[in-house]
Amino acid sequence: MTYRNLYLLTGVVAFLSSATSAQTISSEPADLLLRGGRVVTPNGVVQSIAVRNGRIVALGDDRSLDLLRGVGTKVVDLNGRTVLPGFHDSHIHAVEAGLLNKSCRFLPASKPPQITARIAECVKAAKPGQWISGGSYQADMFGSTPPDRAMLDAVSPDNPVLLVDVGFHNVWVNSAALKLAGITRDTKDPPAGRIVRRADGQPSGVLNEMSARALVGKYMPRPTVTEKQEALAWTLSQLASWGVTSLTEAGADADTVAAYVGLADAGRLKQRVRTCIHFAPGRNGDGSWDGKLSQMVIARNEFSRERLTTDCVKLGIDGVASNSQTAAMLDGYVIHGEGAETGNGMKLSQPLLDDIVARLDQKGVTVKMHAIGDGAVRSVIDAIAKVRRNTGVVGPTHSIAHASFIAPADLKRMADMNLSVDISPYSLFRAPMTEEIERNVGVERMAHWKPVRQLLDQHVLTVAGSDWPAGPPTANPWLEIETMVTRLPPGGVGKPLAPSEIATLDEAITMFTDSGARERGHRNVTGAIENGLYADLIVIDRDPHAIPVTDLHNIKVVTTIIGGEIVYEAAAK
Repeated sequence: MTYRNLYLLTGVVAFLSSATSAQTISSEPADLLLRGGRVVTPNGVVQSIAVRNGRIVALGDDRSLDLLRGVGTKVVDLNGRTVLPGFHDSHIHAVEAGLLNKSCRFLPASKPPQITARIAECVKAAKPGQWISGGSYQADMFGSTPPDRAMLDAVSPDNPVLLVDVGFHNVWVNSAALKLAGITRDTKDPPAGRIVRRADGQPSGVLNEMSARALVGKYMPRPTVTEKQEALAWTLSQLASWGVTSLTEAGADADTVAAYVGLADAGRLKQRVRTCIHFAPGRNGDGSWDGKLSQMVIARNEFSRERLTTDCVKLGIDGVASNSQTAAMLDGYVIHGEGAETGNGMKLSQPLLDDIVARLDQKGVTVKMHAIGDGAVRSVIDAIAKVRRNTGVVGPTHSIAHASFIAPADLKRMADMNLSVDISPYSLFRAPMTEEIERNVGVERMAHWKPVRQLLDQHVLTVAGSDWPAGPPTANPWLEIETMVTRLPPGGVGKPLAPSEIATLDEAITMFTDSGARERGHRNVTGAIENGLYADLIVIDRDPHAIPVTDLHNIKVVTTIIGGEIVYEAAAK
């Protein structure tokens, strides 16, 4: 049920307000009582909600639920504000977001002079020879002169520099970093990666995809688990302020999992978290991939906590459709940019992908697969379809991450396969990044960029994930909800991108709530405001249906509650 249907039931409020009883599962005093608001439930809008032992125990009108007040009951007067279920961010890199916040950071819209000025500031504050890391740059902001190491050398000749791009798939480094890594004109491209070169064959300083990034990245000091914990704690605090009560860490290494475990064991992990452990076996695998996969399956039990699961593995199937052209497109690219290939950016062979998905499915492990191009999406669908033919639709809900381009024939195959698609909504409008992609793939395919409308119409479980910090400046769901509804930048300026793929407001909210819970198999405990479910709730400062859709990004979270505990309260004005 979408929230559109709920708001059609607002006439029920008058009846409930005069009722002498409420939807309740107990008459004992509540620990927490929210009253005097608009509490949106699957059965309509009510005034009050009562919570005990972290779960919702009663819903109804103020007069009825006031009977559940006790000596120790905390009472919150909503003053007419709206209460919704907490939001699920189904694809985020929370540790990376925290680390980037403490790095040499600049806005993706920054132009080369702004970037180099910022790097110069960081160099001045650094020790001699200390690494400078940061981001995120957008290659399209460089005009006809692409990023080159000489630009960074001018402000950092001695300190090695590594900057991530807005999609986090590519990096830009200086000569000092290349020297440390031993990268020269004679260095061969790594598998599924690319060393971008100048016309004379010398490396330019841009490295495309994770395997090429690793050539330099392995020489950088690794953040400690403690540093990752503190970075994660900062991110989780930010997420609480935006109403995110549940999240999926989409690509964790061992230290990232350890950071979550450390916070959980210290009682500092409030959100409900699924970690997807990153697995990169190589295109055809090697002799050790099977053993590594088995260790990941074992780890899911060792590191699980009350609010932390490690029951997911992340695979990268292709790259991105920007100028690096590493996304696997069925019909290649309209123009031939940096890419040495014409769209065949597959990182795993089909037999290997089939084998991995089958083995993990058998063990009850969810597989989240990064697939941007329609070729990669087809490969993932084929792998899941093969498993479903052998086992039926039972088993984990495997996930296609991003699915920016989907062939029409494949859309029709997806509905009955028990899979989900997580869409990163913030890139749904015209901006330098999407304009760059449109030049590469053409207007026709861009007309169905991230086809939310088609996925919903095909009844495919469609969820929303910020992918922060890879792209958006924040993980605030209201920014993303607005862009799903308008296909315009926040505020609604300009011409919409792929307007035929617009979602309704209620569908967008459902993607962040009910659908997000269903993807994780948690709809029996979260995702809605119902008796017996966890009290994962947000109080917002205005009714989203009572304002222009171009004002949705201005909605502020007043209070965030997880398991009946108030974990965030906005400062009083």
